[in-house]
Order: sequence, then structure tokens, then C-alpha cells
Amino acid sequence: MHADEMQAQATAPAGPRITVWVTWYRDAGYGGPAFDAAFSWPDLATINWSHQISSFRSYSGANPHWFFLPNYAGGVSISWGVNAQVSYVGATYNDRFESVTVP
Repeated sequence: MHADEMQAQATAPAGPRITVWVTWYRDAGYGGPAFDAAFSWPDLATINWSHQISSFRSYSGANPHWFFLPNYAGGVSISWGVNAQVSYVGATYNDRFESVTVP
């Protein structure tokens, strides 16, 4: 690569920044496949994550609210608070979530 090409690459504008609010994982202990969410998902089935979340981490002041049904339904939401680091959601909630709001 020539010096002028390196300079052009170094000064190229970056794309838009996206804030990841929560990363969820298929397995307990932050294991298995993961998904970085930058916004709420009314139906986790649309991204093949319905009934598959066992652990998660939230960032940047996010407080995810999890629901048992699509479209943020199911009576109540479950939350572990701001910037939660949840290595296992527990037997009651494991693989049960169908929608999530963030931040």
C-alpha cells in the first residue's frame, strides 16, 4: 500500500456508532452463541432467539425488561437492574423470554 492510500484509509470517516445495550447468551455462564442488542425486540422469534436465553450482560446504564410473550406481553416484566451481569437467569426464567425492552 502506498503512503497516500494509507493516509486516505486512516482519515476515512467511520460509520454510525451503535450502542449495544445488552448481550444475551444461549447458555449459562455467558456461553454458547450470543447476540448484541442495540434496541428492543418485540418478538425474539424473528431473530431465532425465542425461548433460548440463559444469561446476559447489560451496559451503558441499560436496564433490560424481559417478557414471557411477544410484544412485551405476559403480565409482568422481569428485570435485574441497571448494568446487570447475570450469569444464569435461574430455573424459573431460563429459556422462557420472548421479548425484551432496552435500555
